[in-house]
Amino acid sequence: MINFVKGDATKAVSSSGSPVAIAHVCNNLGGWGKGFVLSLSAMNPAPERLYRASFSKGHPRPVLGDVQIITLSPKLVVANLISQDGYVSKSRRRALNYDALTTCLTDLNERLAASFEIHMPRIGAGLAGGDWDQVEKIIETTLASRQVVVYDLT
Repeated sequence: MINFVKGDATKAVSSSGSPVAIAHVCNNLGGWGKGFVLSLSAMNPAPERLYRASFSKGHPRPVLGDVQIITLSPKLVVANLISQDGYVSKSRRRALNYDALTTCLTDLNERLAASFEIHMPRIGAGLAGGDWDQVEKIIETTLASRQVVVYDLT
């Protein structure tokens, strides 16, 4: 079940005291600099550092479907979901890869302890050009056993 709230996903706190995973979409080209990631980097630089390091020479480059989990504290992790294939352009209105998003969320669900809630902005529906109705169905299918909170900025 998805709970929609108004607010900033970088300020995610569980109302029940459960640990929280903040999930967001990343591209597969190493670009980090627009949208939600700006707020995320202002909150904590570790997710950006890991993401950027994975595109540096000598590191295995992330591919669509990969998930990078960064532990910020025992009660907070960030999940970089590599599910955006490049960028949106005039000739290409959607860069979000629905299959990769499904793989990412399935993997995230399997890797996190059952106690974790998953909080996120409307992943994939902004800069990645995805259709929110389709993304919502993927979330409901892959994270059915979890408390999921989706944030809309006020």
